[in-house]
Amino acid sequence: MEKNLERYPPNLKIVDLYRSKGNLSYRILKPGGRALILCTDWDTLIWNTDDQGRMHRILSAFEAHCADPRLPRTIANRILNTGFNIVEQDVYTVLNPKYDANTYCYGVIDFIVSYVAEKNEEMAKEAKAWADEMRKKGKDNSFFCSINRYIFLLTRPF
Repeated sequence: MEKNLERYPPNLKIVDLYRSKGNLSYRILKPGGRALILCTDWDTLIWNTDDQGRMHRILSAFEAHCADPRLPRTIANRILNTGFNIVEQDVYTVLNPKYDANTYCYGVIDFIVSYVAEKNEEMAKEAKAWADEMRKKGKDNSFFCSINRYIFLLTRPF
């Protein structure tokens, strides 16, 4: 990620441009100000699994952790309708072909399990079995995980 972000201005600050109602706030940036939005389309999250049905159920339950699990599909329109200009759009793919403690997917497994188990007690066993499968795949070198993160660099006109 840092490699992709190197081309963006070093003084760029990442801010929360959403108000409680989910609208971009035009008041946050002064005229000429810039912002970077990084968001995820959770449909792009893929794992190597032997049980696609279970994987689908877990990811469907996990979707509730965010307000809009497919935000990148509609955010450009929201940005433009709010009066901002989009300077650049890009995608950063997180690719974790190995189960390693220093990777995104390694870290998100326990978050997914705890979130799904907390929100849906009946799925707790299933989520744990999925996590066990991912760790086993890590041991036998068949682990694979990938997700796309979308980058929108925008400015407020003068």
